[in-house]
Amino acid sequence: MQNVEQLSRELWQIIFGTFFLIVGLLAISIALLRRGKDIKILIWLAAWSGSFGIRALIESQSVKIILPQFTQSIIPSIDVIISLMILVFALLTWLYLVRGRVRTIVIIIIAAASIVAVLGIAWFFVTGSAQTFMNLNNLIAAISIIFFAVLLIQKKLSDKYLNLPNRGVLATGSVIFLAEALYTNLSNLIGYEAYIITSWLGFAVLILAMTYTAAKMIFVNERRLITIESEMETARQIQSYILPERFPKLNGLHVASAYHPMTEVAGDFYDFIKIDQNKTGFLIADVSGHGVPAALIASMIKVAMQSVVDTANDPGEVLRRLSKILREQLQEQFVTAAYLYVDLETCQARYSAAGHPPLIYWDSDAQQTSFIESNGLIFSFLKQSDYPVREIEFKAGDRFLLYTDGLTEAENPDGESFDNKHLDELIHANKHTSALEFSSNILNAIRLWQSNKMSQQDDLTWIVVDIL
Repeated sequence: MQNVEQLSRELWQIIFGTFFLIVGLLAISIALLRRGKDIKILIWLAAWSGSFGIRALIESQSVKIILPQFTQSIIPSIDVIISLMILVFALLTWLYLVRGRVRTIVIIIIAAASIVAVLGIAWFFVTGSAQTFMNLNNLIAAISIIFFAVLLIQKKLSDKYLNLPNRGVLATGSVIFLAEALYTNLSNLIGYEAYIITSWLGFAVLILAMTYTAAKMIFVNERRLITIESEMETARQIQSYILPERFPKLNGLHVASAYHPMTEVAGDFYDFIKIDQNKTGFLIADVSGHGVPAALIASMIKVAMQSVVDTANDPGEVLRRLSKILREQLQEQFVTAAYLYVDLETCQARYSAAGHPPLIYWDSDAQQTSFIESNGLIFSFLKQSDYPVREIEFKAGDRFLLYTDGLTEAENPDGESFDNKHLDELIHANKHTSALEFSSNILNAIRLWQSNKMSQQDDLTWIVVDIL
């Protein structure tokens, strides 16, 4: 009869050990296939379940018999290492299901369990025994089980501190595991030998519940990411519609522009106001921040432009009105802007800015570059200021460049900015190129400056205006 019970115990130990190992292998396989995505919970779940399965198998006498002889001497060491590390793997799995203050508590428990595990393993190799540290490990495990059980059972606590797409499944699995643990420990306390299947079955239910929760969480996160990406693509398309498809064809001007956002949507914006064949205004703006909030403000600028058409020949008034319109919409954000008005009849340009990088003017006769500043206050929730206007006389062959600070602040791998000096050199090198070719060469220069290894650090936008 005793042999039958022993055989039954061995059989269940092998079955469940294999099951836990397979779950671990499946989890790590999925994690490897989903490389680059949110897979850390799967990695630690694989370590938790897999190590539990390995320990169960190497503790089985039937498995020990079929293992190579040289492994027999290292099995006790492997058993101790796994026994002390399982709790660490379990807590690291839980770490990705908690948030807020509870996350800090779990990190502290992980640190304590890790210290006990390291000391216990070291002590075992020195003395051949790690029972004291095993007891400490079991104490931390018991505290952890009770701690997570309370979190799961109390719905208010779960809603506040747990990242669970489905609380019921994990709560049920944890309660069953806790009941099994209490049953086994109480049985040992009164001298009653608990049936072996209950111990494995309780943990199997918990692992399955945890696996389901992890998979569900990843699926929900991925679906949310797909939805966000879809919405961002829609936002990107909408933003592309607010930018002019082309600049007006004027007899004496050749205009080219570039817009390269750092993310799908951005806060850079440019537009023009055509008065007639000889008079045109160009606006460029840069909203602080990135992403959707900045893009929304940029869209507001597009709408606000419709109300300044009647003052298009006065850059100072254009900026003053835009500032007034946007002031109520801007809270923690701010906007820099610059406006250039070009009159081909009088060969005069007028320029004003609101905290924006200087206008660049290339004088073809003098063969030199001028950085023209005429700044009032940036657009913000504060009261608007007056915007001084600079007048520039131009002639055929001259060039204007309006741009956002992403151009001159672009950094190379050494942390050096593509500043006004490099921009000046680039302008001199392209003095005979067309506006379109010059615009393309600006982008090439920035890409070369940053190198392929670096990602774009800011939105890049500019307008090139050539006088023909």
